[in-house]
Amino acid sequence: SLRQSMQNGFVAACHDLATGGLATALAEMSINGLGAEICLYNMENNRVDVKLFSESNSRWLTAEHD
Repeated sequence: SLRQSMQNGFVAACHDLATGGLATALAEMSINGLGAEICLYNMENNRVDVKLFSESNSRWLTAEHD
């Protein structure tokens, strides 16, 4: 579904969450200075550290086109 979304022009960029988790992916994708706005409320685990630094395969952070 990610590949299809990219081909349809819905995804501007994406980054895996395998190394360093969400926090690292956000930092690396924000290097261009644009920043990010995220919401952690709908994630399964209640611990913020797990939400931000959990390393697992098959998870992607995507950026949409404006």
